[in-house]
Parts: sequence; structure tokens; C-alpha cells
Amino acid sequence: MKLPHGFPQDQIGELQEMMRYPEGSFVNQIFLGVFSFGDNSAFRIIEVPTGKIVLILEKDINDNLVFYHSSPGTGTRRAFIDLKKFKLDRLLTIIMIWSPDQIKLVVGNQGLNNQEVSLGSPSTVKFGIAEDGEIIQMGDEGIQTISVEIYSNGKQLFKNSAVETWDSVVEAAELLLNNNPNTRDYSYEAVIVNMILVILVTGFESYCKHRFLELEEEGIQVNFESLANAFLDRSEKEVNEIQAILNAAQLEGITPTQKLIKQGRINFQNFDVAKKAFKKGFDISFHNDLGMSKESLDEIKSIIRIRHRIVHVSLMMSILNPLEKGRPIFPKYEYARRAVKTFNSFIKAIHHQTLYIYRKQGFNT
Repeated sequence: MKLPHGFPQDQIGELQEMMRYPEGSFVNQIFLGVFSFGDNSAFRIIEVPTGKIVLILEKDINDNLVFYHSSPGTGTRRAFIDLKKFKLDRLLTIIMIWSPDQIKLVVGNQGLNNQEVSLGSPSTVKFGIAEDGEIIQMGDEGIQTISVEIYSNGKQLFKNSAVETWDSVVEAAELLLNNNPNTRDYSYEAVIVNMILVILVTGFESYCKHRFLELEEEGIQVNFESLANAFLDRSEKEVNEIQAILNAAQLEGITPTQKLIKQGRINFQNFDVAKKAFKKGFDISFHNDLGMSKESLDEIKSIIRIRHRIVHVSLMMSILNPLEKGRPIFPKYEYARRAVKTFNSFIKAIHHQTLYIYRKQGFNT
């Protein structure tokens, strides 16, 4: 953690708690005279992590004041203002503002005279928080990183966010679809399409589980009691298994929700189970909140069933629904493209809802 000289120590906890709110702002003042200009030097002024969220303010080598805000839900965004627009002997007021929609950097002389405003955009420099609390920087200006994972002594310290992992699933599926060789071998098309369906369902499961756990790290409250009551059977509740989970979680230094999922009680590959988990835990309804048609949701459930057959029968299956009534489904490129579009719309709709759960929970910003 890095804060400006003289920042009150008793306000650090308050700042970190404020940062967990999806919408917020931080006001600070700096004196430009402490910086060197025109010598390609960079200086980090503020660096504050909390949970999986990080806020950074720095002077870069181009003499810009740069504000980074990063969270698993929104990714890393960047706003910057040229400091050379201000007189070096002046005290500057700096306001950093963030929400799911955008970040904003406001800089001005005391009283916010000579004010400059910058709206943020997605950053090629990405930040994240490792399991040991360290801030991780990935990429740089003009350098793109894909699918970052960090391990140490056999333990995973860092992985991509849920939505970043999902985006890589879509990218992989489109790569297979758009770079297939010109061949009339129907079996080749069947294998490619079946592989894509398996990838999509695996990505669905991974996103739902990962995002479910991420939300606590973004300061969102899980309704653990409702969740546990939905996934524990009557006999377990009669012997107070909920309290046993609470006690075990405390001993392991994790949240009760993390313990419940660690026990394998929620199978996120099952559509109806995932639907129940998001409803009970976060009051998100797959049917009412996502703006998806019943036909699209039914298609997702159908593909999840098809994935099971592909994995347990053959990647070369030529009819995907042999045991179901109705028209046969063939593994054609057109079907795979529609599946990618439907799954992607579904995941992005869930993700959008998760960014605004705080409004249901009545966060004060």
C-alpha cells in the first residue's frame, strides 16, 4: 500500500472500506513541486488494494497524472490528465470517481479552478490482486496479455477474472469457427462443432462459479442463510450443519460461501442449480432479470445436455439429440455460431446484473 505523505493512518481502513463500494470517490491534494518533469521518470502516488479491488494514482513518464481502477467485474480502466497544464508551484485538488459505468479523474487548482476532467477507458495495463495480497501488473502500453495465471510452490496465486476467462472461451470458439480448413469431410465439421459446444458449457460452469465467488471480494453481500437452506437437505439442517459450515469456514480463514462451494454442494454446470444459487445468494433471476427469451434459455439447457452426450459418447456424434423428440440437431457450423452468440449473450447479461447488485442491497455511495 502507498499513500501520500501525511495521510491520516486512522482513515486507511475507512478508505479501503469505501473502495469496496461499486460507486465512490476519493479526494486528495498534491503539490506538483515534489515531482520531476521532462526526465521520463514515473512515480506512484497512491496504491491501495482492498479485497480484489485496487486503486492507483501515478505520474507516468509522459508527465501525465494517471488514475487506474481495477476490479474483477469491470476490469482495469484508466483515466489521465497532462500535468503540464498546471503551474508547478500550485497545490492541486484531485478527485477520483468510479462506478460500474465509468471512472473519472478531475484535477484542478484549489477550489477546482482551471479544472481538467478525463473519462476513463479500458487499459492495456492491467492490475489484479494475488491470493497473498500482492498487486499484480500485467502488460504495458502496447503489450497485450492473454490468460494470465501465476503459481508458486504448487499453489495458484492469481488467475483471470470470471468475465476475462469467459471472453477467452468465446475467442477460442470463434478461432475454431473462422479458421477451419476448406474441407468437405463432414466428420471434421462435426468434431469442430462438438468441441465448441463442450468448450461453451465448460466456460458457462467456470464463469458462474468464479463470478459467484468474486462478488464477495467486491464487497457484495451473499445471502448465505438462504443459500445454505437451499442446498442442504433436511437431515443436515436438523443437525445444524449450517453452523458447522460457519465454524469450519472461520477455522480455515475463508467465507462460509467459499466453504459451501468448496464442499462441492453447488454444481454450476447444471443450469437449474446455477439458477437457484444466483437467486438465493444474490436475488438474480435467470428468467426475469436477464432479458433473455425462454427459447434462448431452453437452447442453453439443451446444449448442456448435449455436452454430456458428446463427452460420454463421442466427439464425432452426427446427431446431437437422438434421444429427444422433435427435429434432429446436426453439428453444423451455423448451429455452433448460434450457440456461441446465445451463451455469450447469457453470460454478459448475468455479468451486467452482478455489476449492479449493490443497488438492490442499498449501498450508500
